[in-house]
Amino acid sequence: MTIRALHIPVDTEQPLRIVEIPESKSLAQLQALVEGYVECIDLQLDITSWLNEEGKITGLQYNPRAQRLYLKTYGPTDILVGPAVLTGGTDDRGYTLGLSDAQLDHVDQLLGPYARIRIENTYCGSHESTTEVWVIPPADNSTKDLEEWWQDEVFKHTGDGHGTDGSLGSLLTATVLSGPAHLLGQSFEWSD
Repeated sequence: MTIRALHIPVDTEQPLRIVEIPESKSLAQLQALVEGYVECIDLQLDITSWLNEEGKITGLQYNPRAQRLYLKTYGPTDILVGPAVLTGGTDDRGYTLGLSDAQLDHVDQLLGPYARIRIENTYCGSHESTTEVWVIPPADNSTKDLEEWWQDEVFKHTGDGHGTDGSLGSLLTATVLSGPAHLLGQSFEWSD
């Protein structure tokens, strides 16, 4: 089993990304994602934020997106630094849960303006992978701006390293799951 989590890098130029964490390796994976020992902070709607517990001591950078989520729950009582990971709270036994669709929608609303995009990578030889990323949507919905957005902002998040030498055919599909109404449900494909 895996836990669906949301990775929030410090660099606002990097997208938010869904990660699947194996339950059996959740502590090690969380530590790798936050770059050190973890501490957790409970947020609204049973969402847990995982951070590097020594981030301030070691001088990690301020994380404005994680801070925005923290402010909605606690107000200006602390400063969050370093990469963050969101999970869906705990079950009755105290085990970490994955994020639900409703929790992801709540994060979408708090962090906007983002477009949440599912990326499906399919390669000859039957290798497939899927991920989700959050990217800033285009300012305009003209055909030219949308085409540039798909090529410049979304395409760079496709692929998973298979067939990088061009020997494997690929079909890369991006679909907007949430975001501005004019983008909702739109898809774009790249193939070779």
